[in-house]
Amino acid sequence: MSDRSVEAELDHARVRGPVRDIVIPPCPELLRQLQEATAHGEPNPAELDRIASSDVAMAAALIRQANSPLYGLSQLARKDRTFTQTENANHRTDHAVVGAIVARTWRMPAAVAVAIRLHHDFTCLADARYSDPVRHLVAMGLIADHLVQQHEGVPPSADWTAHGQACLVHLQIGAAEVEHWVDELHPAFEAVQAP
Repeated sequence: MSDRSVEAELDHARVRGPVRDIVIPPCPELLRQLQEATAHGEPNPAELDRIASSDVAMAAALIRQANSPLYGLSQLARKDRTFTQTENANHRTDHAVVGAIVARTWRMPAAVAVAIRLHHDFTCLADARYSDPVRHLVAMGLIADHLVQQHEGVPPSADWTAHGQACLVHLQIGAAEVEHWVDELHPAFEAVQAP
């Protein structure tokens, strides 16, 4: 597979697949602002800082909210198949395909949509048919998930246990650096902690 083959898969899923009838919500205002700020050459650092600062809490809250029902659903998955396999068995699609289609609909860069589609396929890290940005985003996504899990006191995910080291190696990051990030992000995560 390659970036293009994933994009073709998404086109097919959107037009002929089970997700063709899904109504995708409008792009969030902060994402639209970020796209606008970066659309024309060198963006204004103050504007990016404003957008990122207001988005950190929202992003952490969304991750927390989204993971809550997914955790319960994943517990219902059969033990002999993964959560994604269960989604495909029940719905003929999975969250990676739907997420990638949302990213495309919101006009996010193609590499972001492809990385969302591949975010559980860590074989892409060593596959030069995928672009560097896609492989970097897949690795960064698992590291970001791990940082949230560390803060929440959740045991490491199966993906982290199996592929965390490969993601760190791919991005040339050491485990000590990740631990430092956990400490640095603690105040931002605490700011969105539920009362």
